[in-house]
Amino acid sequence: MQLALLATTPMQERSAVQARIFAAISEADKYPWGEAFTLANEGVTGGVMIPFSGVYPIMMHTFVGDGTTTTVVLDETPAGDHTATPQAVFVYNATGAAALVPTTDFTLVPATKTLTFQAGALPAAAEVHVIYYAYIP
Repeated sequence: MQLALLATTPMQERSAVQARIFAAISEADKYPWGEAFTLANEGVTGGVMIPFSGVYPIMMHTFVGDGTTTTVVLDETPAGDHTATPQAVFVYNATGAAALVPTTDFTLVPATKTLTFQAGALPAAAEVHVIYYAYIP
């Protein structure tokens, strides 16, 4: 990925600076968790990274299901819940290469850092899930 600073507001002591940044994102041949794109599963052998940006840092959390665990406690305090706009959390079934749908497949309570899988989206044994979320440092 390439980043270039396009413009900033004038800098003043003890004041916020706003900046415009250009980002050129390269195509990848693997998901962030290392699984390769395949013609059979995705219909392509490459793709762009997951579009996720915001004012908060981004964290990636992985979870391997056991078929019974319904909740995951995240390491950091999320910047929003499953209803946040723009979306503050993305959950992917890395084993099945599918995105989970907020509210339908999972809910998130930032105060307790707890993500709960809903009925029908419970991770099966050995099924890997990847959770991307914006967090409050």
